[in-house]
Amino acid sequence: MRKVESYSVVAATSPVKLNMEDFRVCNPPFEGETENDFMNYFYLKVEWIEDFMEENKDVLSEETMSCLEQLAYPEMEEMFDSRNKGEDSWYEIGKTNPEYRRTNGFQVTVSGNNQNIFI
Repeated sequence: MRKVESYSVVAATSPVKLNMEDFRVCNPPFEGETENDFMNYFYLKVEWIEDFMEENKDVLSEETMSCLEQLAYPEMEEMFDSRNKGEDSWYEIGKTNPEYRRTNGFQVTVSGNNQNIFI
């Protein structure tokens, strides 16, 4: 038997200011109009920030490059840690089995997670 605990930690960088217009001269160029368009562009076209910066270092300002660098190599500040609000845990029964890498080498046969256990 073992005890399992699940938790969430949310962290974020300090905000940086990016001007959508600066990205119109990039490769690939930003062609949208709205913040939603820019978010889609950023996720789909700028996914690997370091590669994007290298590709566009000659057309982006030092200020924009600095902002992108802060996103590429982030210093994160914790916003929320569910462990500070309580515990979400359960017990499992099983046996050790190195083939079960996803469950840390433990082959679960019975889990109390999301079970209605009545005493």
